[in-house]
Amino acid sequence: MDPAENTLAGATLEPWLLNRIADEGDLEPLARIGFAVPGEAARNLVRLGGGSTAPFWTERADILGRGIANTPDPDLALTALQRLDETTDLTGTFADSDNLMSFLRILGAGSFFGETMIRAPDLPGWLFDREEVRRNAVEAIADLDHTATEGGSGAGFLEDLNRLKRRELLRIGARAALGSSPVDEEWRALADLAEHLLQSVLFEGWPTDLAYPAVIAVGKLGGRELNFSSDIDLIFTLTPEPGRDPTATMHQTTLAVERFVESLTRYTSDGSLYRVDLRLRPGGDRAPLVRSRQWMVSYYAAQGAAWERQMLVKARSCAGDIESGTRLDPLPGTPDTLHLSNPRGPRSGRGGSSS
Repeated sequence: MDPAENTLAGATLEPWLLNRIADEGDLEPLARIGFAVPGEAARNLVRLGGGSTAPFWTERADILGRGIANTPDPDLALTALQRLDETTDLTGTFADSDNLMSFLRILGAGSFFGETMIRAPDLPGWLFDREEVRRNAVEAIADLDHTATEGGSGAGFLEDLNRLKRRELLRIGARAALGSSPVDEEWRALADLAEHLLQSVLFEGWPTDLAYPAVIAVGKLGGRELNFSSDIDLIFTLTPEPGRDPTATMHQTTLAVERFVESLTRYTSDGSLYRVDLRLRPGGDRAPLVRSRQWMVSYYAAQGAAWERQMLVKARSCAGDIESGTRLDPLPGTPDTLHLSNPRGPRSGRGGSSS
């Protein structure tokens, strides 16, 4: 049955919010609304109507019924709402009926939304009171400031970045759940967020006396095709600095890249940033982690297999020494021009600057 038809059946949530349940037969209206487990839904409604915010929800029993019936998963939406109500004052933000209807739709779109807001009770207000859910996600990520994290340190740094990631994923996903954003905005925002976090981690942990490598995104990140659970595929190249021992510099850079990747994958109390796949570099797992830019250009020009050249069509220089990575374009002897650039704008760093 179409959820929209359920809302016309006359079912109201008020009896359960007021704890006026006579017997199991009273659960049939909840099944009509769309609850897969009406008994559990009834218990959640009784809890929702038994707390300090009971008058607020009872007054909005019909709105709750319509909103929950029109979510992708009514059981998930109600469970998340009840848990949030235990720890968060939602009454100010969702006195507006349109906001409440939108909020319920988001909660029913996936467990990520409720779990994220339960862990960070300020996020419902951030989404709706500040109208962040209405803001284009690509534009919002472009406004994120590296200065708050550049050069940062301490045990909380990665936790802060993980919270930032979850907040922005919430915005991206909420807009998608509400039908407010086209798919290309979602993909672009997910890729831009990954690049921002990569650059932030690089800024934070890179040795001050060592030039940045070019961090080249390939695979889904390179093609701006990330989804919410994608890993990221990276390749690292380095332009040797004049006057420095290239062998020693490559060794130091490799150690620093290993620490960088470990920071990206390290599990914290707020999760880990990304799973990182480095196997698409020339030679795969057994090859050196970092190669010189000139070696990389020569390899793809003379030895690269067809699939490797095809992979590079979507490659982009996304962090670190972006200018150096961009200069891999075009590769000698290849029919296609590679676009190893970052259209989000210039970023500077030791050993190179974006153009």
